[in-house]
Amino acid sequence: MKQFFIKKEITAVIFIISLVTFSVINCIYSWPFLKEELTSTISTQDIETKMNNDLYQKNSYIESYGFIQSVLGKREFNNFEVIKGTDNMLYLTSQQTKPRDTSIIVERMKRLQDAVENNNGQLVTLVPPDKYLEGKSASLDGYPSSFNNETADRYVQGLKDKGIEVLDYREYFQKSSLSIQDIFYQTDHHWKIESAFLATHELINYLNEKDSLNLDPEYYYRDINNYNQMTYKKSYIGSLGRKTGKLYSGVEDFTLIYPKYETSFVYDMNHYGQTTHREGRMDDTLINPSYFVNIRKDYLSPQYDFYAAYLDYNCSYAKIVNNNNPTGLKVAFYKDSYSLPLITFFSQVCSEIEIIDHTEKSEQQELVEDLVQIITVFSCKLQGKRANKAKKLIRELIQEETDGKSHKSNVDTKQRTEN
Repeated sequence: MKQFFIKKEITAVIFIISLVTFSVINCIYSWPFLKEELTSTISTQDIETKMNNDLYQKNSYIESYGFIQSVLGKREFNNFEVIKGTDNMLYLTSQQTKPRDTSIIVERMKRLQDAVENNNGQLVTLVPPDKYLEGKSASLDGYPSSFNNETADRYVQGLKDKGIEVLDYREYFQKSSLSIQDIFYQTDHHWKIESAFLATHELINYLNEKDSLNLDPEYYYRDINNYNQMTYKKSYIGSLGRKTGKLYSGVEDFTLIYPKYETSFVYDMNHYGQTTHREGRMDDTLINPSYFVNIRKDYLSPQYDFYAAYLDYNCSYAKIVNNNNPTGLKVAFYKDSYSLPLITFFSQVCSEIEIIDHTEKSEQQELVEDLVQIITVFSCKLQGKRANKAKKLIRELIQEETDGKSHKSNVDTKQRTEN
């Protein structure tokens, strides 16, 4: 018995020594950052976030932990933050007890609709699907729920009650013959590039039918046969997979879609003062080709998030000019990352697009925000004083959302017009 306790004491001492050694190594590794930031006004939370993100040998620990969870057959990861369904898809969860209240944002959207209609416009809201898509995804019964679909149901019904048009992509994909593996990445919370292409197709159809527009009359931009589809085999791990490691999540294919025909765009970005200017084909401007050059197997690095190649992920402001369609729509998107490939494809029926993203979200924030993923479309003249009114409208909506932290959502607002 004495030997048993001696062994336990030795094990405990080794564990404590290992823990202290790792802590010391990590502090030494992070000291250059700490030395700089401790003299600045950065918050303690920011320092903690930075140290967690730059943890020494972080990826090795993620892979080791993921391997152990996989060997043990665990379906939950990191206190149920990520769930692996019986379909092997990774799902993001949050331990909510009920659907969220959407009344505040519905009232804001109603005020936005009134302002848009006063400028001879029309408001339409698009709701992308949550990754847990009823009838498509594996059952997650018994696991913590985020109530995303129930929240979206409330939001959609609230908009309809206010007379605001809604295009609910959940219905579109539920009725399709596509499986959940066809619609979403296994390791990411975003829909696939292929799904965003289909969503663009459906958006053009909807606008043509509901608003009597004549977008893409030759069905040229909606024909997938007019696009290159370059598949990178076993090269991609998305946002959820980067949390669990490749040994737990697996590695999947990524298909890059871009036009075969000649395109000509100007793309200007301003990300909190850092500017970028590109001109040329879609696959050289709106899609950043550097993500696909000298691809390394550094799966867990966000630098190799191929999804971010479309419009270079999130930036505070960007503008697209389509040189080949000077008489197309003029559009402003108030967006989040879900709409990046959709904006890219939709830009072909536009002459100009302005893109606004008022919050600088980390990957963690992007994942945990409420998943009422919204793209809002409204039309009015974008010239002269009315252009200023439109932009002021967006700024007011942004300010209200910033002030109303009690109700967060991923909202994309898109403003369109016929010339």
